[in-house]
Amino acid sequence: MESLLEVKNLKVSYHSYEGEIQSVRGISFTVDFGETIAIVGDAGCGKSVAAKSILGLIQKPSGEIKQQSEIWFNGKNILSYTPQQWQALREKECGLISRELFLSLNPDLPVGRQLVERIMAQTRKPKRESCIEAQNLFKLVGVDFPAKRLKQYPRDFSGTMRQRLMIAFALICKPKLLIVDEAADVDTKQMNELLKNLQRERKMAVILITNHILSAFEMASKILVMHAGKVVEAGDRENVFLHPRHPYTQMLISGKEEMPNRTGSMEEKPFQWIDLPKGCSFHNRCGRCIRICTLHEPPVFEFEDGHTASCWLYHPLAEEKDMR
Repeated sequence: MESLLEVKNLKVSYHSYEGEIQSVRGISFTVDFGETIAIVGDAGCGKSVAAKSILGLIQKPSGEIKQQSEIWFNGKNILSYTPQQWQALREKECGLISRELFLSLNPDLPVGRQLVERIMAQTRKPKRESCIEAQNLFKLVGVDFPAKRLKQYPRDFSGTMRQRLMIAFALICKPKLLIVDEAADVDTKQMNELLKNLQRERKMAVILITNHILSAFEMASKILVMHAGKVVEAGDRENVFLHPRHPYTQMLISGKEEMPNRTGSMEEKPFQWIDLPKGCSFHNRCGRCIRICTLHEPPVFEFEDGHTASCWLYHPLAEEKDMR
């Protein structure tokens, strides 16, 4: 069966006065119909940029998706889309939950008016039906007293209620794919339960963008771990969370912010997006770094059940003197 989404060799750069920032550096993954995957990594690793690429939200000329990249959605090459086709994709087939979406709301208008206007624009339903649909969406996402809450303003919504509001907006189009960017403050447990229930009911695929690998384990069937624009580990949730292969994944699970080197201290060399360093992007933070890590990017090594990791430690010659 054909996948709902297939991303191949995605490369995204931003251009600044200082030079080219390679935010996403050749990532590939698939999402099947009704599947949940999670993309995990520190802030700035490129996971949100990858999500924006899927939705056609990379703004030119500062942002650029490289020509070798491919994104196929429901059998169509969406990187060839016109702006109008991208807009139709976002309104009819893909939903997004993000902090930016909440900030885009007009603070001087009731949320109900804005939700009803969005429903009318996307579904072409008359106003009366759209008002009923707005209340139904609020009920669906667990907002009590929907008629009352629809009359309130964005500022009247707490953090958790803002998330529910954003989910309501994202569900207008009954999306085949829902992208959830957890960059905002979240009540993770509540949101995860709500999203899992909605996914089962709506039979939609979900991409969870998160800093929290435990949240990824609870929500997703497949986890991709990103660092410095690359996927450094990927596989089924049990393999990645319970048997992590990459030192960066191990660090995320341990909750540590750094991995001391063999001398017990950290090299004070911050990662530079411009003029990327040689070798593995994680080597300055890795306590298991060997010499080749500082010279060449590691290839992808495959383990059981499609579990992969990009780390020189799994090369057959990793223990040899010339590699250390």
